[in-house]
Amino acid sequence: MEYLDYHETFPTRWESYAICCAKCHETKPAKHFRRQLTRAQAVARGYMGTRIMTVESKFCRKCQPGHYKPDDMSIPEMYKAAYDGKVSLARVNIDADRKRKKARRKISAAVSDRWAKWREAPWTHIRARLADALTAATHSINYNRHRKIMKDEGVPEILAFFDAYQGVLRTMRARCTLNARTQAKVEPEATWAELATPPVLRQLQALWDAIPAPAKGRMKNVPLLLNKAHPLVLEGYVALDRDSTDRLDAVKK
Repeated sequence: MEYLDYHETFPTRWESYAICCAKCHETKPAKHFRRQLTRAQAVARGYMGTRIMTVESKFCRKCQPGHYKPDDMSIPEMYKAAYDGKVSLARVNIDADRKRKKARRKISAAVSDRWAKWREAPWTHIRARLADALTAATHSINYNRHRKIMKDEGVPEILAFFDAYQGVLRTMRARCTLNARTQAKVEPEATWAELATPPVLRQLQALWDAIPAPAKGRMKNVPLLLNKAHPLVLEGYVALDRDSTDRLDAVKK
């Protein structure tokens, strides 16, 4: 059967003819195929552009191409829209320049953010260790409060120590957050005694010494700030090379 390229027309109640859409193949009245041209589209078709031009498309309104939207289009697509007459070339130049500047700002912000995270990495490691110690201290307080009801030996001294210890950990964690924002330098030889200051550490040591030996023996680990076997704050931290791709992969996380 030979294929004929023509629009099938059917008389309707509203108009004298109907059109079959070339895309969705639905037959609709002719008013669903009419659209007004913009000034740029009219000039591209050879008109003066001084009057509003109405044309009849082969696509219905539902299937007609969308309007010029620079936020949803790439720069080549924007210039193609200008070539097709959907928008003026002057507007495309302005929107393309704005889109390029926005892309450069986003790239610059991403690079700055990566470098900032790289400089904050030591403090992030210290905060993670303090957060683990704070969680363990909170669990010890909750456990010993239950033991206090049972009137076990050494519980008041343990609670006094962990209450003070918990407050010191929270203060140090807040200080590390501030140092990370200011990107202060951390020396590899820095210890917990230097970070917590000697007076605070002496107070914690006095409260720790007040706990009876049997109660200390029931504890699994020595508190982080008083553990002389692991005095360095950057213990376990692996410094990343500034120029390696490993740094970029680690910063993305």
